[in-house]
Amino acid sequence: MVSNQRLLVAITLFAAISITFPYYSGIFFGDNKKEVTVADKNNIQKINFKIDGMTCDACQNHVNHAVNELPGIIDVKSSYSEGNAVIEFDSTQTSILEIEKAINGTGYKVVGKK
Repeated sequence: MVSNQRLLVAITLFAAISITFPYYSGIFFGDNKKEVTVADKNNIQKINFKIDGMTCDACQNHVNHAVNELPGIIDVKSSYSEGNAVIEFDSTQTSILEIEKAINGTGYKVVGKK
């Protein structure tokens, strides 16, 4: 009887931790923004990626973190509610293809870009 109660308590704690994960997931994806030096402002591009599969804050944090690992990324703003990521980058330091690979590497899928 006591082991059943312990099992129920353990399952309840696990469920509570899992359900609240989107609220504290940011501690796993620390701020990895960096300062980017741009030689020519004509090389700066801004692109909007349509992303399939993001459902919470943790998802958008995962995408932001992965893209910020690339060189030349100036700004990343992803939104699970909009299903997109708007990325500003220096095209001499990284490419649209590399950014798309980084997003797809998170487990979410780029389904369009403009």
